[in-house]
Amino acid sequence: MSHAYYFADTWKVRSNMTFDLGLRYEYTPPWFDANGTLMNASIPCHDTTPNVQNLACHPTLVRIGSGDVYEGTVLRFAPNIQVARDGRLGDRLVSDDKMNFAPRAGWAWSPSDKWSVRAGTGIFYMQDTGNPRFDMARNLSGRRRDNTVALTRT
Repeated sequence: MSHAYYFADTWKVRSNMTFDLGLRYEYTPPWFDANGTLMNASIPCHDTTPNVQNLACHPTLVRIGSGDVYEGTVLRFAPNIQVARDGRLGDRLVSDDKMNFAPRAGWAWSPSDKWSVRAGTGIFYMQDTGNPRFDMARNLSGRRRDNTVALTRT
């Protein structure tokens, strides 16, 4: 459940100029998958050298929960892909961020009755959204696309 709060105030600096200050707080918890099929990649090291020998630095596909990664699914990854279901990324596979304070500021000036100049700035946070195209929450292995090709005989 997402929460967002916003406080703002406006000051009239002159008869034709105003200044606005605001502060927004947002918290959107990461997705929770009650079915336990959600996966994410754990990338423990930032190593740009080719052919990293240390397997602990290789990416690992991590599934929610504990036990067998393949439990309850017919999915199998290639043997060279590291997989885990050991809770290393928590029960939501990403860390939450409870420090999303976003200041906002605005300014408006009307040099005449016919036009005005306005400016504003702020910090904004991107929130998780459901993605109908890649819908990772319902498909353990990611996106799947089946195409049918009609064959014609000559």
